[in-house]
Amino acid sequence: MQRNDLKPIMDALRRVNHAIHRQFHCIASGSGLKGHQVRYIELLSREGPMSAKAISEALHIDKGHTSRVLSELTGLRLVCRTGCGRGALVSLTPEGQALSCALTENIDRIAGLAAAEISDAELETFLGVMQKIEGVFESQTGAEQRLP
Repeated sequence: MQRNDLKPIMDALRRVNHAIHRQFHCIASGSGLKGHQVRYIELLSREGPMSAKAISEALHIDKGHTSRVLSELTGLRLVCRTGCGRGALVSLTPEGQALSCALTENIDRIAGLAAAEISDAELETFLGVMQKIEGVFESQTGAEQRLP
């Protein structure tokens, strides 16, 4: 690997991200949900009550799709809406919170298995490298980008 070539790191990050998403899909299929529905549950668990517009923006999904998914999740009694109209907030019901806890526990269990394979020094180095890469990408957000 050349010093200025981050492709192997970026590829590894994509593989880890896909592995995490595959795990979410496995958990989702065991709960009867579809993978995309789990993303909404996970977001609401992490961020708390949100408007449908904020959910669409956070997930980078169009409002029509978000509306359909929220209707599905409301029908399954996993989310509820408080308020009226566009200002209504969507939040997890107790059933949705229980599902979110189960998802988190499973992911945390697997993350614990992975952490057991990594020394404290390796973890510290990895996190430092990731913070540097994140900083560079964040500094370029919004910068003029030209495709060849």
